[in-house]
Amino acid sequence: RHSVVTGPLGEPVTAAWRLRPGRDGAAPTAVIEAAQAAGLLLAGGAARNDAVLATTRGVGELLVAAFQAGARELVVGCGGSASTDGGAGAVDAVVESGGLPDTRLLAAVDVETRFIDAARVFGPQKGADAAAVLLLTQRLADVAQRYLRERHVDVRALPGSGAAGGLGGGLAALGASIESRFDIVARTL
Repeated sequence: RHSVVTGPLGEPVTAAWRLRPGRDGAAPTAVIEAAQAAGLLLAGGAARNDAVLATTRGVGELLVAAFQAGARELVVGCGGSASTDGGAGAVDAVVESGGLPDTRLLAAVDVETRFIDAARVFGPQKGADAAAVLLLTQRLADVAQRYLRERHVDVRALPGSGAAGGLGGGLAALGASIESRFDIVARTL
């Protein structure tokens, strides 16, 4: 499937995603790769990215599109993002749409990085200089407090919550399980 969503720097992008029919009466499963909506390559690489302004909003829009298409299991590959917004853009898009009731949400990660460490570990590869890394780290701390206050989820200590600039933690705030990409693929196949 293809959906037009908000790209990493706010421009519309066409993002591909997969809807797999359910088996044995189960609801369909959607597989979404975050980089299709919020990828660093979509932003033009580190040199052209605005590491502070980049957003994951399009990832949330893809989740909503998949939910509206009937998916009740949503698997999100977290990697290759331009953003270090802690998944706030994705969370906002999902909440504004009314949420994802009665769904199983999985954040597929390949790192164990914690939420607050995402800016320090991944910010430079997204084009963030030292000052931007400090700003993004403070923003992640603020976003973590917001998730705790509004969603009652403390994402700071979750292994993998820093994946894709904190998108893993944002998805956890929406109720996702954070799991190894390898484990998800191995289990599925």
